Amino acid sequence: MAKRNKLSKINNNTNQELHNPQQQPPQPPPPICITFTQDIITQTPQYIQLLNENTQLRKEMSDLKDIHIKELTEKNKNIDELIKENNELKNEIKKLKAQLLCLESNITYLMQENKKTKIHNKINKFIIAIQDINKFFSLEKEIKNNKIKHFLIDIRNNRNNNSHFILDTLSKEITQYKIHTFINKLKNETNDIITNEVKQNIDENYPQLINTFIHFFESKNIKIPDNIPEYIKNQTETWFDMF
Repeated sequence: MAKRNKLSKINNNTNQELHNPQQQPPQPPPPICITFTQDIITQTPQYIQLLNENTQLRKEMSDLKDIHIKELTEKNKNIDELIKENNELKNEIKKLKAQLLCLESNITYLMQENKKTKIHNKINKFIIAIQDINKFFSLEKEIKNNKIKHFLIDIRNNRNNNSHFILDTLSKEITQYKIHTFINKLKNETNDIITNEVKQNIDENYPQLINTFIHFFESKNIKIPDNIPEYIKNQTETWFDMF
């Protein structure tokens, strides 16, 4: 009797489960598994292509690294060489600048000495011209200013016998032309620094002598001859600069 009741209870539970699907949802079918072996995968064209490409890419990468390292090494070497050369050039320039400064100093000194020599020599030329004109016109007797007379006598007593501006053998026309040329040099301003400094020097040592000369010959109204040969004109002009 108890066994029959137990079977009845099991049947009743089974019927309830069948009539109530929410309590037991249907189960999905088991998955179908397909297994590929390693040999099958490695034999596919895509795998072989990728493998070859990766191998080639690794080789290219390695080559590029080697090239890059080589280039960097060369660049570093070149940079070191350039830095060394740059320092050497800077030192050489420094030495050359020092030499140039020394040369410029020497040139300045020589130019100053040369200028002094030119001034000194040109002063002598002007004095010679004054001496010769004094002799030719007997200015010591003509000029009334005692101070200027004293200057002319002093110049005559210290005469420079190396050369003459006016010679006794010259014609009257050439003598007049030379005097006129010299008076113009005394009277007119010039761009020649040496000539200007020479006149300044004479003025300092013989005050009013140049002005007296100018006024004296302007009063004589000496005419310039028209028939002076060109070579005489050139000789007269260059005589003051020939030392």
